[in-house]
Amino acid sequence: MKVEISSLYGMAVIETVVYSLVMTWMGIEVSRARRKYKVKYPTAYENKENSVFNRYQRAHQNAVENASSFYVALLIAAVHKPVGAAIGGAVYIVGRIVYSIGYYNQASQRIWGEFHGTSCTFGCNNVF
Repeated sequence: MKVEISSLYGMAVIETVVYSLVMTWMGIEVSRARRKYKVKYPTAYENKENSVFNRYQRAHQNAVENASSFYVALLIAAVHKPVGAAIGGAVYIVGRIVYSIGYYNQASQRIWGEFHGTSCTFGCNNVF
């Protein structure tokens, strides 16, 4: 079986780099929250109800947990439909940013970005 890679495949590769930068930004936000709320290493989570720091940490951890699925879905979909995959990838990345900012403010606000991220991962896996 011969597989030809379109020159547009590079859009997906660029999006993997962009998502890595988004996760780096989120990690920096965790570090800032760690200083602000005085959570010392090696403590991963505060042991208190409604911890703002925990929301920063969970948003970042969730991004890390889902990164491999996103990368695989994006890069495989881009072999067959590079433009569709790039659109899905861009929506996923923006959704992840919206999810994080919402989660930082209040846990219930993460749902707006969560919908976009989940639907785009599903789309890359099943539609493209």
